[in-house]
Amino acid sequence: PPSFLAMYYPMCEADFRRPSWTAYGDLPACSGSWLEWAWHALLNGEEGLEQPIDKARVEESSLLRVDWAALRGRPVLNVVGAYDLLRDEGVELGRVLAASGAVCEDVLAEGSHCMAHIF
Repeated sequence: PPSFLAMYYPMCEADFRRPSWTAYGDLPACSGSWLEWAWHALLNGEEGLEQPIDKARVEESSLLRVDWAALRGRPVLNVVGAYDLLRDEGVELGRVLAASGAVCEDVLAEGSHCMAHIF
């Protein structure tokens, strides 16, 4: 297992209904529609971009459903943007990691992961 894990603005799950998606999904630098497209491309492939993502594929790919037991006792840095469409899933990931026994330091950074795309 790794000795340290750093998660920066983690994109954890293809669930576009979280409150942070609603609140920040229309940011111009990295819109929610682009991230939805990315999930569709990843899980369905190019030929399935217009098709709904199969629920089993969503669950299989979710970082929130991973068995993180190998990180028990190991340090994890989890950075989440306060004004980010990925915020809610990142916060939830911190809870999942801590529940697995990882020593998780959650950082709620001002701004959004898409700020890096502006410069």
